[in-house]
Amino acid sequence: MTIEITSATIISRYRIEITAIDCSEENLQKMERLREDNFEKEIYYVFDKTANPKALYAARNWLQKQSATAKAGSWADALNSIVGIVTDSYGIGKYRVVE
Repeated sequence: MTIEITSATIISRYRIEITAIDCSEENLQKMERLREDNFEKEIYYVFDKTANPKALYAARNWLQKQSATAKAGSWADALNSIVGIVTDSYGIGKYRVVE
């Protein structure tokens, strides 16, 4: 799924939250058919090490694949650099919060 990152936050040492907008082709076609403004589908990803010990490893691997994080020296730099990019959610999909 193609997403645009709108915010990325470090909640604690063991928890990271990423908010994105679904900008996949299917969602854009649906928005065009309905012609509604502000019909952006928000998606939340939560990486919580206490719930799943491998969650932060998955987030780290996904962040390393992003070209925007090439010069980042810390988690905060990496998360700040991905805000506003359009990317694929492959690798972090199972950490999506279903509402």
